[in-house]
Amino acid sequence: MPEKWWEQPVRMLRVDYAPDFSIIKHLDLAEVARSHKEDWGINCEWVLGSFGWDGMGHLTSFKSEHFQQ
Repeated sequence: MPEKWWEQPVRMLRVDYAPDFSIIKHLDLAEVARSHKEDWGINCEWVLGSFGWDGMGHLTSFKSEHFQQ
């Protein structure tokens, strides 16, 4: 019987696109996710929600009524 996902080792990836986060808007995110899983064996990704450096703490990587995107 195969292991459940929570019983398997975690292989985490964090990719930063600093200083130009707008590059992510031009990526095929489905292809990026497929590649990370199949080519790199990644099963957990750390996606930044806010950018707390260089005075950019008010920006987010997601739509929010409370922050600029």
